[in-house]
Amino acid sequence: MRFIAFVLLAAAAATSPAPAAEEKGAKPVPVTRVAPDYPPGADQAGILGMVRARMAVDEAGKVTAVEIVEEAPGGFGFGEAATAALRQWVFQPGRPGRMFVKLNFEPPPGGTARSVDELPKAPNPIRRVYPRYPLAAEQYGSSGVVQIVVLIGASGAVEDAWVADELPLDRGFGEAALRAVRQWEFEPGIPGSYGVQVRFLMEDATGINWYDLPIAPEPTQRVEPVPPPKAIADDRTGRLKVAFAIDEGGRVAAVKIVDESPEDYGFGDAARAALEQWRFEGTPKGVYRMKLTIPPP
Repeated sequence: MRFIAFVLLAAAAATSPAPAAEEKGAKPVPVTRVAPDYPPGADQAGILGMVRARMAVDEAGKVTAVEIVEEAPGGFGFGEAATAALRQWVFQPGRPGRMFVKLNFEPPPGGTARSVDELPKAPNPIRRVYPRYPLAAEQYGSSGVVQIVVLIGASGAVEDAWVADELPLDRGFGEAALRAVRQWEFEPGIPGSYGVQVRFLMEDATGINWYDLPIAPEPTQRVEPVPPPKAIADDRTGRLKVAFAIDEGGRVAAVKIVDESPEDYGFGDAARAALEQWRFEGTPKGVYRMKLTIPPP
């Protein structure tokens, strides 16, 4: 019996036109799944593993390609085991497209590796970096929790780390927690695998270190904020510091008003409504900062 957890993450656009209108956007649906073999080297080393993979599925429901997007830790055969198994999956015919899969490798009975819940809790780091609260999570008013497996070397440095569990998904909690934990440092002499839990509470979202963010480039499509009626009536000008995320398509994915002066005039809402219509070309995905004046000088 193999102890492998499957998580189907998302499906992209089909590789050929849908045969009927009602099937447009249909995602590949697996009907046969094959669990990967647990790599013997990983079991002997007493570690767990995680693989994120992308599969291409054809019209007949056969897997035509497997791409390993992420493998942690590397060098133990998790990626090869995942690829061999995923190529044997079978999908419903007539639903071509791409499927993202996350595989969490847990030990077989009698193995030396342990699940994340059984790992010892990591000791307090001597250097701790706190994660930034994800902009997308603030937009949705979300709290979250992330379970991370961390591999600590003999020197106390984090040699590898990966997300074992993340709730809720698609809010950026896992990425934010992982980025921070990978910078932690521990006392030397405690090598091994440990579990770390990182909690994000909405009440802890006290803001972004705005000055650390890169300045946003000029958008290729810019919509100026509309001055609120109360500000027009009182002849007031708004000055704001904003942070916003730009996604892969050059769209503004989330907006945070870091500072707004004067308050209670609606300048923040006006800025957010305008920024969500901005578009960028050639700008790397990330979080940026900008100052705004409403109305512009």
